[in-house]
Amino acid sequence: MSSGPKQSQWKLLAMIVESLVLYAAPVWSKAYSLVKVKRKLNQMQRNMALRVRSGYCTGEVAFIIADVPPLDLLVQERSDPHAGMEKGQARETMLDRWQDRWTNAQKGP
Repeated sequence: MSSGPKQSQWKLLAMIVESLVLYAAPVWSKAYSLVKVKRKLNQMQRNMALRVRSGYCTGEVAFIIADVPPLDLLVQERSDPHAGMEKGQARETMLDRWQDRWTNAQKGP
């Protein structure tokens, strides 16, 4: 029986993958609006979030438990400073959007 990476190793791997995906996000953020691109990236990120917490959550819960903001919000956060917003404000705005999404999400069965 072989054991896989530990939770901390999955978190590090998730952070590396996130950095690679978000590289130059302001340049390619318009492509993220394509359903096929969004579906692939969200599926990849959700799988990483599940690995970080070694759980079987669904929807927004996986991101909350893994403490990983959804990619669409991270892409927007990276793009906001290029539209004239300060980085700190872009982060606060992203966290507010994430909180709104969680507050309005369908939770439970």
